[in-house]
This record gives sequence, C-alpha cells and structure tokens, in this order.
Amino acid sequence: YPLPELVIIHQDQNYLSDIVSLEKYILEEMNVRKITVSTDKVKYGVSLKAEPDHKTLGARLKGDFKAVTQAIKSLSDEQCQNVISQGYLETLGHKIDISEIRLIFQSTGANEKYEAHSDNDVLILLDVSPDEEMMNEGIAREIINRIQKLRKKAHLVPTDEIKVYYSLSDANNEISRVANTHNSYIENAIKATF
Repeated sequence: YPLPELVIIHQDQNYLSDIVSLEKYILEEMNVRKITVSTDKVKYGVSLKAEPDHKTLGARLKGDFKAVTQAIKSLSDEQCQNVISQGYLETLGHKIDISEIRLIFQSTGANEKYEAHSDNDVLILLDVSPDEEMMNEGIAREIINRIQKLRKKAHLVPTDEIKVYYSLSDANNEISRVANTHNSYIENAIKATF
C-alpha cells in the first residue's frame, strides 16, 4: 500500500539536495506520495540522545569508563549537535571521537503518525496513516500481483498476449469497486484488457 509521506531529516543541506535530486526514484521505490526534506527535527517532535560505544570506549578508558559513560548519556540535544559539528567530545579529560558515540534520534511523542528510524546523522520518518484512496490503490496493486503470478504459473513471458476476465458474486463489493475505478491503472500494468 502506498503511504502519504517520507520525511528525511539531516543537518547538511548538501545531503538534502542530493536526496531531492533522487526524488523521483525514491518515490517510486519507496511507494510514497511525497518526500519532505528538513533540517528541523523539532518540528517533527524529535531530539538527539547519545550512547557510548561500550566495546571501544571500555577497552580504551578502563577505570574512567563509567564516569565518561554517564557524561555521554547526560548530553542534551544541543550538546549532541555540537558533537556532530565538531566531530568529537571532550569530557573528564578525555577526547571522545564521534565514531565512539552512537547518536540516536528519539521521539518526544509530538507526532504519532510517523514511524522513525535513524542511522546516526540521518533520520527517516515514514507517515504510516494511509487514506482511503491509497488503500484502494493497494488493492489494485494486489489484483495486478495476482494476475502476474497467474502469468508466471502459466509459463508466459511478458510479450505473450493475454486476456483477463474476472467474475464476482457480489457486484457491489470493494474489489469490484476498485477494479472499476482503477481499471486503466490495472490495464496499464498488465498490458492487457481487464
């Protein structure tokens, strides 16, 4: 089923410009209607939180590890932003490289309609609240999928000419309605009369 929006949050405008240049491809591959790029994570109810990389820091810091871990965990959103821009953190007499810290985006609960995932400096929010039209398109895609599976089962190649017929016992059901309203979309995809 298609979804309404994909939001990409990153602090580097060049990164976001690269995303915009790939917009058509991303829309098609991700099956979303709209891509929004932003540097404003607050607008979407998101803040940064820091976690130490226990394996690398534990081996390097030995006895100071516990105190440094607490200092890293207590970083505010603004301090996490500073770590990103500087590339390191100085705390308790130790220089901690950004590669030794995991920066995690956390939702403040301000926007319930988004599912979030991050990979250090980039945050992806996916609007998971499809409307009725998108649900109908999902059903049309399922019809197409079933037809293509039948083609494959019959050992047909895409250039083989086919005719597709369907019959429903209840002409007023949802599948019938979607088949009628999305007829040209289905015919375009299967390259045959439906």
